Amino acid sequence: GSGHSLELSTAGLQAEFTITAKDLYGNLRGVGGDNFRVRLTGVDSTSGLVQDLSDVQPGTYRVVYTVTKSGTYDISVVFGASGINQSPFRMVAQPARRHLGRSVPTGSGLTLGTAGVQ
Repeated sequence: GSGHSLELSTAGLQAEFTITAKDLYGNLRGVGGDNFRVRLTGVDSTSGLVQDLSDVQPGTYRVVYTVTKSGTYDISVVFGASGINQSPFRMVAQPARRHLGRSVPTGSGLTLGTAGVQ
């Protein structure tokens, strides 16, 4: 696998990376149809959607995913019963940018206060 989204993503935003399929000897596979599965586990769990791009780039697969919580995840890329080279990958999802329209104040000081008392 390759791509920045194997190391860092943002919660709530779609991220992607590519898988380049190779044979036992490191040669690029010239055909598609490989059955890769992608699973993210950590603060939350989700699956990645694997798209075969072999019509355009033989042996290439695009993976898209969206995590909803910030934190650390392991991305497992599996073919058959085995993980691919270097799988699982450790990825950190950073929090999304603040959204003031969704920010909510709380606390008794919003509705009740006494002058001179902290």
